[in-house]
Amino acid sequence: MPARRLAYLSAVSLLTVGVTARVPTQQPVLDRIRDLPGYYQYSRMQEQLRQPTIVSGALTVTWAADSRSFTFISGGRRMRFNLSTRVIQQDPSDAAARPSGNPARSGGAGGNAGAATGLGGGPNPCPPAFVDRGRQRNCEPSPDRRHRAYYQDRNVFVSGADGSAAVAVTRDGSVADRIKSGTASWVYGEELDQTTAMWWSPDSRRLAFYRFDERAVRDYYVPLAQTAIQSAVDVEAYPKAGSPNPVADVLVYDVPSGRSMTLDVRGGRPFTDDVVGHYVYGAEWSLDGSELRMFRMDRRQQTLEYIGCSPETTRCRVIVRET
Repeated sequence: MPARRLAYLSAVSLLTVGVTARVPTQQPVLDRIRDLPGYYQYSRMQEQLRQPTIVSGALTVTWAADSRSFTFISGGRRMRFNLSTRVIQQDPSDAAARPSGNPARSGGAGGNAGAATGLGGGPNPCPPAFVDRGRQRNCEPSPDRRHRAYYQDRNVFVSGADGSAAVAVTRDGSVADRIKSGTASWVYGEELDQTTAMWWSPDSRRLAFYRFDERAVRDYYVPLAQTAIQSAVDVEAYPKAGSPNPVADVLVYDVPSGRSMTLDVRGGRPFTDDVVGHYVYGAEWSLDGSELRMFRMDRRQQTLEYIGCSPETTRCRVIVRET
């Protein structure tokens, strides 16, 4: 072997030995995380961050029928702003329904602040709760505070404000059949900011809600608690790019008659990638309760329509269309 080559290999060997000698034994992942700046403060506050102790400063307003005033929730009380006088005062219906010395409960975290007190004057039958990322509220009070709609075991139920006389609005929801109502598929909460999946009409007579068919959607597995002694896995029906999406439908339940009807959100067309109505989201009732209005798009999101759907005929009309 040439002398130059031998000298080179000797130098590399000595360097490798020296570097190896200085490499410490690798720390466990959890130990290294504990050494990071701020770990102690974060671990101390972690449980508090999960609790519904953060109240959003955003206001959700409800306009009066004459458009001369609107109400909103502030400090757990229902307030009214008069546009002509520019005066804010406690709404009379709220003051009359609330016993003296019994302040209203404050709202939950994020988008739940408005839901904590609702639109009616009575106590809220749905206690404030924290809504996780990509999820929806699982309880909605009726505007008159006489009923509540709630999600349980992949189905929708309606009961009295105190939980009595519960009625199963849907019965086909199940893990095995991959059907669920009263909640949304992950894409709707994560990508479309859908934090609600049940919507009461202003007169409290009807309840609109989501129904999702996820049979064609493959599961996605998310490892959890990887630094704990025993880790866990969260299983979610999650469509990868190009794979089938869940079929979304919107139904309306009529409380007095106990009947449900499916709105024709796709104009009679089947669920395909190019149909406008592949995605349906942003639902809200018109002020008179005659229509449920929402947005719909095709899968490539090249066409957007704002539609109004009649619970009487189940048909939907296009109000605004953009391409």
